[in-house]
Amino acid sequence: MPIEQWKWEYIERNMVEFNRGLHILSKASERFSRYFHWYYHPRLDIFAPSKFIGYSETTHENYDGWGSGGQTQQILRTYFDHVPPEDYEHYLNKLIMVADSYGYTVSKKTLEGHYGWIYVPKRDVLEQYIMSDSAYEILDDEDELHKEGLRKSSVVNKYERNPKIKKAAILYHGVTCMGCKFNFEEFYGDHGKGFIEIHHINPLSSVQKEHYVDPKEDIAVLCANCHRMIHRRRSDMLSLDELIAMVQRNKATRC
Repeated sequence: MPIEQWKWEYIERNMVEFNRGLHILSKASERFSRYFHWYYHPRLDIFAPSKFIGYSETTHENYDGWGSGGQTQQILRTYFDHVPPEDYEHYLNKLIMVADSYGYTVSKKTLEGHYGWIYVPKRDVLEQYIMSDSAYEILDDEDELHKEGLRKSSVVNKYERNPKIKKAAILYHGVTCMGCKFNFEEFYGDHGKGFIEIHHINPLSSVQKEHYVDPKEDIAVLCANCHRMIHRRRSDMLSLDELIAMVQRNKATRC
């Protein structure tokens, strides 16, 4: 089976979705200790089971646990290899730490490495779709955008410059600006492919310490212009809805 980028992207998106919902009560999270085959994404530093990520558009809301997982493993093994035996304990300990952080346990089969295993991306996938992925790109000149007072911006700055959160948000929202619908690739061609900035939706005043960030609900993708317009007035930062309304209102006025 050939390695196809679109299939890899839905696998990545499902891996993010599985981890996004681990803090809520769902059939998928309740079955954590019953999953045997775990797949690891090295750049996002997350694990997800085959029965969740092998089907298109899986969510915690629509997951029903149907199937044995054998069919999904055939698809996933096009993109993943077994962890080498000498590295198994390292990855297993990482998985146990994830499970412990949410109050879950790892299945006995996975703990023993019998009939359950851990997988990592194949070298071709790692080189073509992970290490060279521009979605993780954070530009140095974005620093100036987020200097809005140390107390308020330190955590937000961390979120908006976190490549893992940026990649996860792009998997949900794509790379077309949610404010004005500008797409860098459409305008600049290959040079703009995959380029977008991310914005933390919650008001800065509500963020005073590190907290869980939902890449689907808490993060928006914006072009540089819209991002700067939201942050332009420190004392009166625009909400995403206000920005969208402003853009639409001014477009209508020009027509």
